Amino acid sequence: MFSSDASPGHIYLPPPKGWKRPVFHPDPPKDKVPESKPKEKSGIWFGIGGQTGGHLFVAGKDTVEACLFSYDSYKKHFWLNIDGYRVGPGLGGSIGVVLVIATGAPEPGALQSLKVTGWDFQAALAGRWGDLAKAAKELKVVKQMASGAKFVDKTISVLEWEKLRDVINNLRKAGMMDKKDVLVLPIPGAGAGLEISGYYGWGSVFIHSYSDTDAD
Repeated sequence: MFSSDASPGHIYLPPPKGWKRPVFHPDPPKDKVPESKPKEKSGIWFGIGGQTGGHLFVAGKDTVEACLFSYDSYKKHFWLNIDGYRVGPGLGGSIGVVLVIATGAPEPGALQSLKVTGWDFQAALAGRWGDLAKAAKELKVVKQMASGAKFVDKTISVLEWEKLRDVINNLRKAGMMDKKDVLVLPIPGAGAGLEISGYYGWGSVFIHSYSDTDAD
């Protein structure tokens, strides 16, 4: 410390031990773009599948097998199986194509062992639109995908995925995607058999063959 009044001046030195030169972090460049937050997953999966079942007077059984794709990416998909049981009046058997929609599941594992229950009915050769008709006007797109060949492999192309995604988006806007659930919606005119039944059904979801080509 020096001044015209200091006689003599003073020089202050840091202590010989325990002192470290302070480090100052440089300010980030002003033109640096902040990292974007990871996109939130929709938790919605959808796809085309097959359903077989039968009913004998007061009870019955059905099975659903479908390949479901992520609403967020075509590259993510898995296979879903539901073995269900029925109780109620009815008679006959049928095989058909269904649109399967799973909601509330950021990852497929969240659906494993999910219990699916509810009242339903089958009217083979007559068909029904159900809840899907109330929310999606593009049902003809879904029906076009349910061709005989498509029923065999039950998978969809990128273009079909994009079209179906638009249909699912309408359901999403209608508020039908708020909870964890699996919807199995028969597609009219895409099946064969003779059955009429009304019943209470229940079953468990089984997940297998998950593929995520976006993963590292």
